[in-house]
Amino acid sequence: MVHSEYPVTNEITSLLDLEAKVRELYLELTGIDAPEDLGDVEAQKLRCSNMKILEHNRWKLLRSQGKGVEVFANDQVSNFWLRQPVVSGLTVPEFLVALRLRTNTVIMRYSAVARAPNADSSCRFCKYPNETLPHIIGNCPEFKKNRMTAHNKVCGRLGDLASVKGWKFLRDEHVIVSGKTWVPDLIITKDGKGMILDVTICFEKHLSTLREKAEAKQRKYEHLKPVLEKGLKLSQVTVEGFTMGARGKWHKGNYRILEEMGFSKAAMKLEARRLSKLVLVNTIRTIRHRPESDLKALPPSKALNSSR
Repeated sequence: MVHSEYPVTNEITSLLDLEAKVRELYLELTGIDAPEDLGDVEAQKLRCSNMKILEHNRWKLLRSQGKGVEVFANDQVSNFWLRQPVVSGLTVPEFLVALRLRTNTVIMRYSAVARAPNADSSCRFCKYPNETLPHIIGNCPEFKKNRMTAHNKVCGRLGDLASVKGWKFLRDEHVIVSGKTWVPDLIITKDGKGMILDVTICFEKHLSTLREKAEAKQRKYEHLKPVLEKGLKLSQVTVEGFTMGARGKWHKGNYRILEEMGFSKAAMKLEARRLSKLVLVNTIRTIRHRPESDLKALPPSKALNSSR
């Protein structure tokens, strides 16, 4: 269009300063200046995938809205509701809240401080110093019941899945070691093998968050293995942490657990989507039932990135 053979097209591109914009975009995407003759530009360098990567990298750098964004990159399971919202079964209100969760644009007192420096940033429910999204959905005592609902649903689903494949399971079994009681979420057994499963749902802030939580669960219950091997007459017991992100992030390490249960790759992917949606919807309900009345009087934010 920039050097079109049609005079009208040339006039329009001139008025829009299109050539300068193309050169600017080329520099952003490639890191080098565009050739003097734009006709020599390689179209491949300006393909949509490069532009998506550029915008995603910008998004990750945002102080608030970029928090935890990188963990969802190239994740077909955790992003299924975004790619196919109708098939995923989310209602319109749920979908809109899910978008706010993903972009960390749910109104919180702490983010309001940027708009009103003298505003109270403490949590309205527990008086924790800073009311943030990770705090509300991951730590605030007021919403412990909501978190336990999601936790129990995931535990229940894992028990059902184990049963489908012929595993017997014990839920919240009390195991006493050296006078101390331990209560893992699930103990499943089959053919002389056992698996200790403990579920964690947390705010997925970094790429390593869910992996670290799973490893912590393994360390926590590792010492129960010989006790269960002896008590349940098992030849082998393993310990696994089943971790999920509160915004629907699926931990790839969970596939190993489903595979050990006996599920095919196709079945594992389908179940991963279901569990991801289950946790996401629970978090959506938590946010939708959280009052925002005292935040509406604050002055509007001048820019998305002004929040923390």
